[in-house]
Amino acid sequence: MVDVVTDAVASDILSGTGSDNTIDLGELYATATYKVVTYDVATLCPIDLNKQVTIIVNPRPDSTLDVSAVPDTICAGETSAIVVGSSDIGFDYYVVDVATDAVVSDTLAGTGSDLVIDLGELYDTATYKVITYDVATLCPIDLNEQVTIIVNPRPDSTLDVSAVPDTICAGDSSSIVIADSRVGFEYYIVRISDDQVMTANLAGTGSNLELPLGALYTTDEYKVIAIDVATGCDIELNETVQIL
Repeated sequence: MVDVVTDAVASDILSGTGSDNTIDLGELYATATYKVVTYDVATLCPIDLNKQVTIIVNPRPDSTLDVSAVPDTICAGETSAIVVGSSDIGFDYYVVDVATDAVVSDTLAGTGSDLVIDLGELYDTATYKVITYDVATLCPIDLNEQVTIIVNPRPDSTLDVSAVPDTICAGDSSSIVIADSRVGFEYYIVRISDDQVMTANLAGTGSNLELPLGALYTTDEYKVIAIDVATGCDIELNETVQIL
């Protein structure tokens, strides 16, 4: 196979088989017209076959667009998005998890400006890439930049919670006790009826943690909020308590 314009040989020389012969051209990056030259192995007399073929090579999209995650660090269950800087009109974009190759977003059309691709709620740290393709030719390419979104875990929400005592007279005091509180975490109490914070943050000790509520005058239900001091990620503990 020979490039008609440059007269460069573009393939290996293959022997005829008596049936269809496939001549591999390898990877191509530009549109070109080709001809087949054949020769008699015994006499070495060559001839160009009459028919020439043109192979149209469509360009790939621009792979150098900026890619970022906003935000790039979240708590488990929060949302994040991938932003493609200066997305191109006529091209579509979607996001893939690099480790699993799973598509994790909708396909969005380029706008000529920054394109925000929502990933929804995330629960695990992962690295993502953006694939774009030309809508007219369907030629795809991975954008060069990959981004990692760090997903910090929430505190353990299964700790036991109790009120001591859980039945009092008006004006008496009570406390909430968190069993096996965790070092590195803080805890505080919220009254469920009006979402009123009832205590200061107290640091977990690795053992039972008592959070005094002071004098109480009405029956109410209470919940505990736990916070990871290092990441700021919080969660409501599963158990609530009522003090009568």
